[in-house]
Amino acid sequence: MTAAAARRAVGAVSALSLAGLALVLAGCGSAAASSPPAASSPPVAAEPTGFASGSPGRCAPAAVRVSVGGLLSPQTGEHSQLFVVTNRSRSACLLAGYPRIWLLARQRRLPFVWRDGGTPYFDAPPATVVLKPGARAWFMIAKYRCDGRILASASFARVALPGTRSMVRLRLPDLGETSLDLCARYPGDLPVDPGNIVFVSRIEPTLERLFVPQPSRP
Repeated sequence: MTAAAARRAVGAVSALSLAGLALVLAGCGSAAASSPPAASSPPVAAEPTGFASGSPGRCAPAAVRVSVGGLLSPQTGEHSQLFVVTNRSRSACLLAGYPRIWLLARQRRLPFVWRDGGTPYFDAPPATVVLKPGARAWFMIAKYRCDGRILASASFARVALPGTRSMVRLRLPDLGETSLDLCARYPGDLPVDPGNIVFVSRIEPTLERLFVPQPSRP
């Protein structure tokens, strides 16, 4: 695949459909939390700053439920998955940063390349979201399709919220032709197949904001 074709591929991922909002349903239940191997765990981000003493703290894993969201109506070539974070505690808490995600085929972690932001819809720096008791926040991942052979399809995701190491394991729905597939490297001049790059959105307090292009980073 040429560099020009890759740019078209990433452009297809960028064009998230507003029509998908009509198909979004409440997420499925979450799974029990577990911890990833220590060697694979990046440093935990610092606590958000700029808040007065006594304001909400960062959302702890035990205080929230992460679940798989409903269906989206993808653009041509786009494979995506929506996730929901629900505050099940009696106190407000903060979400700041990008979630950390693994995709697995059963027990095997698939070697995708991950990008925080990276598209017109995902590229704004993440803002701090105040999650009140019972409230929800949303994030999603998106990738381009495999133009060549499919090596494996993701059946589970492991998700860690910003600033935490604990991950929840979630079963992904069978999306058929729009599943999250690991691609064999397509012949061309690129070291990574565009279909193996997964873009992660910032966390947003409403679904609508996920589908509104945001100002790019300076």
